[in-house]
Amino acid sequence: MREINKYSEDLNIRDWDTKFFGYKVANCSPKTAHDLYKTEDLAYAGNEPKQKVKLLMVRCGVENMEVIDALICSKFILMETQVSYSFSFSKNFPYPTTPIRVAVPDDLERLKEIAKVAFKDYGGHFHNDRKIDSDKATDMYVEWIANSCFGNKLADEVFVTEDLNGFITVKKLNDTVGEGVLACVDKKAQHRGIYKDLILTAMIWGRDNGLKSMEMTTRVNNFAVQKVWQRIGWEIFEANHTFHKWL
Repeated sequence: MREINKYSEDLNIRDWDTKFFGYKVANCSPKTAHDLYKTEDLAYAGNEPKQKVKLLMVRCGVENMEVIDALICSKFILMETQVSYSFSFSKNFPYPTTPIRVAVPDDLERLKEIAKVAFKDYGGHFHNDRKIDSDKATDMYVEWIANSCFGNKLADEVFVTEDLNGFITVKKLNDTVGEGVLACVDKKAQHRGIYKDLILTAMIWGRDNGLKSMEMTTRVNNFAVQKVWQRIGWEIFEANHTFHKWL
């Protein structure tokens, strides 16, 4: 969940991404081809170069062939396909066994170090865009965890393992649904069940905050993560493409 500025009902200026990359980044989720063309016109609309959107990102359901065809015709390029899972708190789930706590300021440098390694060449839509430097795309995740900590809008809470080998950020999407936003484990500490316990900790946070369900999203080919979710009882509910176009 990222900070956005509602430029119109159709076009969202992504303030955090814009500040990080140094040029205006926007996104939209059109339901029809007409919606896409209208949004693209808005992205071109600035009277001054600095007002115009430079990178327009479009997210659409994999079933929406009308919009997909329009995107291809408009020379957008497919950068990523993601799947989203949810877990309803009407179901039971186990408790984590790994010692996990809320992050404190002294943890930040270690969390940035973990993110730097874990998200190198991650394969998300920023890494897959050849016009974006790969190291810059990785640094985005480092800044993301830094800006998620300690009262920032990017997260409501950050949990870390006691030995500082992993973290997860969480955020309320609304009064009933929460999201596990960003999670990773140091490569040297993988295959110990730490990632699963971070997910379970996020679920406990959501349940204890009165939410009815949690959601998480990942790349369609991130099979290891999806296997963990499925074993706990999460269920897939949607899949989306992300397209980029440089204006």
